[in-house]
Amino acid sequence: MVSTIAASGRKVVIVVDFTQVQLFGPEVSEKLLQIMRGDTPHIDRVGFWINDAQPMFNLQLQRMIREAGSPARRAFPRRLALESWLAERLSPPERERLHAFLDERERVFASFAAGAS
Repeated sequence: MVSTIAASGRKVVIVVDFTQVQLFGPEVSEKLLQIMRGDTPHIDRVGFWINDAQPMFNLQLQRMIREAGSPARRAFPRRLALESWLAERLSPPERERLHAFLDERERVFASFAAGAS
């Protein structure tokens, strides 16, 4: 994926849904941190959507973001804050796609939460 983004020659905005993640194992954590530390001039912003119900994972991800040292990456437990931050860099059609993606993820999350009850 990184090589595809770089080949496009455009800066990209990425949203990552981590609302269902409980914790990364050491290998996954180290690999993601390595990617986050890498030279990524083609990435404008990365917004990680996290779940307040997963405090250990949230701490793990915040540590990784801090260690990567990139202000272009942030974690958000609230959809509105995530959407607002990413939307600053998006065109109107891109904002609509982001909104639709987040709507779909919320439906999936609600369905998952209802099944777990």
